Amino acid sequence: MPDSSIAPATIGGSIETKIFGDSGGGVKFETRPFNTIGIRSGVRVDAVFLDGKRFGGIGGDESKVLTLGTDEYISSIATRTGNAFDYISFTTNKGRSISGGGDGGTSNDITGARVLEIGGNAGNLIDKLRVTYIKDYSPSTLVAKSAKFILGYTTQGTKTKEYQSTETRTMDSFERVSRYLETYDITASAKGEYLGKLSGSVSVSSTMHFESAEMKTIVNQLEKKLSTSKTVEVEVPQGYVGVQVATCDIMQDVNGNYWYYPTSDVSYPIVSMDDYETFIDHYDFTGTLDTQIKKLNQFASSQYQCRYYKKP
Repeated sequence: MPDSSIAPATIGGSIETKIFGDSGGGVKFETRPFNTIGIRSGVRVDAVFLDGKRFGGIGGDESKVLTLGTDEYISSIATRTGNAFDYISFTTNKGRSISGGGDGGTSNDITGARVLEIGGNAGNLIDKLRVTYIKDYSPSTLVAKSAKFILGYTTQGTKTKEYQSTETRTMDSFERVSRYLETYDITASAKGEYLGKLSGSVSVSSTMHFESAEMKTIVNQLEKKLSTSKTVEVEVPQGYVGVQVATCDIMQDVNGNYWYYPTSDVSYPIVSMDDYETFIDHYDFTGTLDTQIKKLNQFASSQYQCRYYKKP
């Protein structure tokens, strides 16, 4: 029988993994995020396509491909299963859908969701699908777009570490933001959205699969990957500070808590400790850059649960 492994429910949804179909055959394919999805089917579901990769057989006819647009996601899945995987449909929050298969089996659906990842088992046919999704999804609200953030700093007379590739700089930005978010209690819906942003990042998703939407797990996985990545050490001269900066979108979940996700790679400027004007209109995850660039202190305030150096 179909089963599911369920995370604790919270206000603002819960992250769950549900299994559709109960055939024990086929080869397992791991759950993964996706930007495009398609189906191949006849009287049964032969295959699914995730980002152009086929899982399953070559029988039946191929559906059109759904390419998810900005802020578009799979919000409902309808299936019919019995001794085989008879039917499936995918519908987005924008009302677009694809479907395929016959009318055998019994129905098993999810609605009001945000699908994060799909995996399963397949041979010549789809045997089962494993879907990770946000149940009772409550979308967050965009508060500020591409705001400027200080993610960290290195003091004078020490060495700052700079990642060299776009991929590792993206990982660095997400690792620093994820570490900051460890201290905040955001909803499961918001955690799922954040995982979607992270997994959907081209440079990150090409090399990593994230085991959980919990920030501690994300931080540990990113740390492990970054520990083996190429860096260059740069000396920070006396009278200067090495700063790690990026832009982030600021979001607010249904419970009123703020959260953030990077919209740029990290950059690593080394600036004079007298150059306070560079960081006006910046949010400070460290909360203490004004102990290094002391003139910043007169502009310090708090906004969106973060220290903020406000324009005079």
